[in-house]
Amino acid sequence: MSCPACFTGTVHQTETKGKVSKLHNRDTYVSGPEFGASKGVIVVISDAFGWELPNTRIWADRLAEKGGWTVLVPDFMDGHPAPVSLMDTMHNLTKKGSLRDTLWKPYYALRAIPGFAVFGLFNRFGAAWPRVRSYFAALRSAPELSCLPVGVCWGGLHAVKLAAGGERGLVDAAFTAHPQPLTLPGDVADVVKPTAVAIGDRDWAIHLGGIETIRKAFMERSGQGVECELVLYEGAGHGFAVRYDPGNDKLAEQAEAAENQAVAWFNRWFAAAQP
Repeated sequence: MSCPACFTGTVHQTETKGKVSKLHNRDTYVSGPEFGASKGVIVVISDAFGWELPNTRIWADRLAEKGGWTVLVPDFMDGHPAPVSLMDTMHNLTKKGSLRDTLWKPYYALRAIPGFAVFGLFNRFGAAWPRVRSYFAALRSAPELSCLPVGVCWGGLHAVKLAAGGERGLVDAAFTAHPQPLTLPGDVADVVKPTAVAIGDRDWAIHLGGIETIRKAFMERSGQGVECELVLYEGAGHGFAVRYDPGNDKLAEQAEAAENQAVAWFNRWFAAAQP
């Protein structure tokens, strides 16, 4: 199950550029390159706030612009994401302040429970995985199509699981930022496709011990011929790649660095997947 940090962050206000379409029976936000033909398909598996969160769509637009790809953001939650209001609720619940702030915490805890419960019921891994897998299987039905997932937070586990598919599999490579909820070392030790992770050293959802476990597992997989990459972002916490505060220059720089890491990773593996 996702951790409390998975429900924190800041909503971004930049205007989005893509459009909403129905693709493989799922509502999907579609963003493509402004000029020229698409170089491939990236599928964003969102965080707990789902496919309609502006941050996620803005990120898809930026990936499409930088890489020249078609970027898809499907609704894998069947209309049951965590409510965006949880960000404010969690801020009030976790902030350190006056005695008055402390006395209000039980109220905010009660407000948070319904959002946690509905999200957890509909989006536990056993319920959501068939939705994710079937979508990628439908995309992969075109033999020549290279398809790469980028999983954010909640979506990170699904991206890692897709990278564990055998034979040709459903994906050619995977990228994830601050993935949750992972079972370590098993989930990352099972990958058979190139996999990259962006994570902050202040990500208490995984903590430094978990990060070191991922690093060791990736070193072993790389030694066995599966190229893996872990980039640690100093001072960054959980959710930094997408739900960062745009008013914080340091966090914005780290988010852009993670975005550039993803672009470089996908450029590399799209090229490798070409016949």
